[in-house]
Amino acid sequence: MTIEEKHNIVYYKKRHLYEIDLAKRNYALAKCKPFLLEIKNMKFRQNSWIHLVEDTANYLIQESDKTAEELLLFRVNWTTRPIFILEKRLAAHKGPLINGLYIDVNHTAVHMIFIVQEMIEYFDVSKNDCRLIVYIPHGLEKQEVREYYYQKNKTKMIQFLKLMYQCTSEKIESVFSMISSLDSHLESMSDIYKSLLLFDSRKEYATAKARIKQYLDDIFNSYQMKQAEMILDLFTKFYATYY
Repeated sequence: MTIEEKHNIVYYKKRHLYEIDLAKRNYALAKCKPFLLEIKNMKFRQNSWIHLVEDTANYLIQESDKTAEELLLFRVNWTTRPIFILEKRLAAHKGPLINGLYIDVNHTAVHMIFIVQEMIEYFDVSKNDCRLIVYIPHGLEKQEVREYYYQKNKTKMIQFLKLMYQCTSEKIESVFSMISSLDSHLESMSDIYKSLLLFDSRKEYATAKARIKQYLDDIFNSYQMKQAEMILDLFTKFYATYY
């Protein structure tokens, strides 16, 4: 069994994502972000749980004959609060939906997934007709998954240094030493980052790079910062080449 098969990993272009089993509750998805939800022939591309839940509710309401009165009675067993409400009382009450109701999105990412699952079931849609794809930050992935993608990008980086910069083995070793040093600071900065070699999206890396530079600027002297920026800029070119 491959790593992809074992962990339900799928690819969008060169980015690895996870297909969620909608028949199960998974509490290990605390900081994941949505990427794609398919319901029958409808596709929702969102990176916000709030927008995805709102879009899903509107679609299911549109396709159903359930009344607003019925939806107000809809309850789930993991919260005492109703999912659908008549009036907007909080900023987390999104809408109005197409039937005039609002939906409570004041929940964690895990429970937002649960809401999607609960709505699919409540509106009598077969889970076999649905597909949820999410992004999980590499710092929160399983160790064997991180190691798998780390080694893949390490091999690519060695190739990149040889082809683009004609680096010797000694120079490559020096570069990886600096990468390891920066990686140790990444882990101190945030639990969602583990290594500069674990990105597979140039956009994702660009966002992380800005945060990393800001963090390092507060703890590095000018020489250290210059060295760090050299490595960070190297990765900008690396990800632009391979991803």
